[in-house]
Amino acid sequence: MIRCVVLVAAAVLVGFVPNAAASSEKHILVGVGSADGTPEVAQVNFMGYAVLAQVGEGLHQRLRARAFVVEEPSSKIFAFVSVDFGMGAHTVTTRALELLNTDAKTKGVFDYTNLCISGTHTHSSPAGFLGKVLFQITSLGFQRTSYEAYAQAVYKAVAEAYATRSAATISSNRGLVEDANINRSPTAYLLNPAAERAKYPNNTDKEMVLLKFQDATTGAGIGMLNWYSVHGTSLNNTNKLVSGDNKGYASYLFEQAVNPAGTVTGEGKFVAAFAATNLGDVSPNINGTFCMDTGLPCDNLHSTCNGRNEMCTGRGPGKDMFDSARIIGTRQYKRAMELYTQAATVVDGTVDTRHTFVDFSKFSFPLPMNSREGGTNGNVTTCPGAMGYAFAAGTTDGPGMFNFVQATNTTNPFWNAVSDLLSKPTKEQIACQHPKPILLNIGEVTKPYDWAESVVPLQLFRIGDFFIIAVPSEFTTMAGRRMRERVADAVIKAGLSKKPTVVLAGLSNMYGDYTATFEEYQEQRYEGASTIFGPHELEAFIFNAVRLVNDMASGKNPSDTLPAPGFDIKKMIDLLPKWDYDTVGIGKHYGDVTVQPQGTVKRGQIVEATFRSANPRNNIRTGGTFLTIEKFDASSGKWNVVANDGDFDTKFQWKLESKILHNSFATIQWEVPLGAALGEYRIQHFNTHKELLGGKLVDFTGTTNSFRVV
Repeated sequence: MIRCVVLVAAAVLVGFVPNAAASSEKHILVGVGSADGTPEVAQVNFMGYAVLAQVGEGLHQRLRARAFVVEEPSSKIFAFVSVDFGMGAHTVTTRALELLNTDAKTKGVFDYTNLCISGTHTHSSPAGFLGKVLFQITSLGFQRTSYEAYAQAVYKAVAEAYATRSAATISSNRGLVEDANINRSPTAYLLNPAAERAKYPNNTDKEMVLLKFQDATTGAGIGMLNWYSVHGTSLNNTNKLVSGDNKGYASYLFEQAVNPAGTVTGEGKFVAAFAATNLGDVSPNINGTFCMDTGLPCDNLHSTCNGRNEMCTGRGPGKDMFDSARIIGTRQYKRAMELYTQAATVVDGTVDTRHTFVDFSKFSFPLPMNSREGGTNGNVTTCPGAMGYAFAAGTTDGPGMFNFVQATNTTNPFWNAVSDLLSKPTKEQIACQHPKPILLNIGEVTKPYDWAESVVPLQLFRIGDFFIIAVPSEFTTMAGRRMRERVADAVIKAGLSKKPTVVLAGLSNMYGDYTATFEEYQEQRYEGASTIFGPHELEAFIFNAVRLVNDMASGKNPSDTLPAPGFDIKKMIDLLPKWDYDTVGIGKHYGDVTVQPQGTVKRGQIVEATFRSANPRNNIRTGGTFLTIEKFDASSGKWNVVANDGDFDTKFQWKLESKILHNSFATIQWEVPLGAALGEYRIQHFNTHKELLGGKLVDFTGTTNSFRVV
């Protein structure tokens, strides 16, 4: 009874937040929007693990863009977009802006300065959308369908958010999520100064920072946005189904909980985003790392088993990788819901933005007084991009191959000879990147076009005392802490806020690989080896972030910046084989059910059916679905949709039977929820086939026999 009274009181207090603000004459305007951004789910390589064999074979959960537009009337406006894909990309940002500025309703509203696109970093999303060669190798070049699908989703989500702007109140909260992440490079973390480490209780950030958006008049919730550090690698590199991983599932759960019961997945008005922050060295595989052959723990420093990296992998808490994604996602969701319900710190005041493009291949700047990186007020310079040997070793979330291992500070004559064929680093480059042993000198390769980024963006958003610093990189735990601390100090010193909240939005707008601290860089584990601009990269980011803060305080607008880097989509290589036709066989029909579901199934069990199908690349079905789970309503005589391919409990698996005949099958699975209503159900499959002669696209539907959930 006491608990009930407390909960009711808390709900009343939370409800009073918007009512109190409603009496104010001036309101911040907020709009939210969401759109499907799922690209081709078959035959396209996934982004993240860089494993050639990890090529899509279907869909676990649709990928979505979730947008939040915040405006101070007659002043500044910005859009923050969290997308279920690997990372932000300059190509996608540029295309999304092109679409927004072609739309009469949003023309002239958004540009590079006030649009932030942050990837959740799921490693189960299609690749090929980044504009640099290094990240197009495993995807067989630049994949226009992926690029366009992601950009269109951002555009639609932002346009919806802009159109739905209304007077709103914003409140914040923060709290710990103790059991959802682990540091995958703890030995590198320990190289950070003891006094600095002593300020924090853990070697990963356990804190979730959350914003709650409510209608200023009614108090009804319209959206939720949070940041929490964890990689999208619950699903490992053997997974071949497109998925939002643990953060995608957390968003799904939150939106299901807040939107009205019965809302079709993807169609709810309430938008919940679980965004990425400093997750560089942070894994969801919280049970630790073990050797797949012996079951023993891996070597801690090098993450190897008997001297090799391939067998050392992290383990999640579930019975399999999908269960692990469910568990880690659920833990984020539950804590977010608690923080959302109790959020009472009002976020209000000035809305402002700053943005800059900086050439990190040669950025020279003074180090702070008594810097750990050597010297007093000495100038240092970042370097042209380069990957170290440990880059090829991979991580415990996704091991590499050959004889590469993490924590490698020496070179190998054979691999030196191989890498020199690409680009032999100069003495100056070797000295600049020291102690990194350069495996790939990507920053100095421009054939057939640039292999790595050089000019990168940095962005600062403000809502009163709340500041978002958006970086184009995967910051490690301590790198993120230093950035937040130094930005907060600059904000206070500049007089913008006495007690600011600073969050770091990772993997935003472009991908410049990793950012490790100077100390972590010395060990050259995967994160240090992938800090491409050299040992002073973090300080360079901090220097420019502080510059943006000072510009905001002084009113300097715009901030000094280089022009946006250019790229030419038409020149980008695409070696992915085209799909010319489908066949089904004489006397057969597309949509025929070759394996019917069992007649009865219990809650918690999996029901499965197989259909004669076609290549899902023919039609990515944006805003649609490849499947529905339907329940029969005896009172109306109608079949009602209870799940589609955006639901976590469904799987759409596509299998090509013959590479010559191009005949294929689709298997649909549904794990019956424990709360599913008893009764009669069926499965429907929707797809499109391409005719052998003429290439005409023809839609088809397949329907199973009914089955009962008992």
